Amino acid sequence: MRAGRSEFATHDRHALALHMTDIRRRALVFAALALAGAWPLRAPAQDKGYPVDEASFMRAARAAYQAGDMRRYQEMLFEGIKRGYADAEADYAGLLLLAGSGAEGARNRELAFKLLTRASNRGHAGAMYALALCYRHGWGVAPDQAQYRHWLVRGAAAGSLEAQRACRDQGLCK
Repeated sequence: MRAGRSEFATHDRHALALHMTDIRRRALVFAALALAGAWPLRAPAQDKGYPVDEASFMRAARAAYQAGDMRRYQEMLFEGIKRGYADAEADYAGLLLLAGSGAEGARNRELAFKLLTRASNRGHAGAMYALALCYRHGWGVAPDQAQYRHWLVRGAAAGSLEAQRACRDQGLCK
């Protein structure tokens, strides 16, 4: 496994293969619209049986993933992004960072960077660590070591174990 991807290690190859389907392509459009604020707002999707609060919603989404129901997992992530849930943004960004190559991979990384920025600004510790890695490796953004260190320290302070480990290893945190 390549360095920096351990927080997303639970997404196996089978999940990534399913992720490359037409559903993922539509999801990129939905996520881009949600980021732009162009997605129509509507009442919570109770007709699909989605929980209303964020914690219950994400537990249900991750249960769908654990059960191997990638279609429902992805649908729930898209709905979570529309609702502005930081966990949904961070989870989907993790999938995007692992998927695609060439021009498609570059578009995925750019969208992942935007989602991680939103989730990080809402205080999501894992997203802060992943955003630091984006700055370090130039995933969706020009490499910037100062921003890398900034988000690494913030992620560590917010509770990301991966960020804390990296921060200590680099002598940025105690």
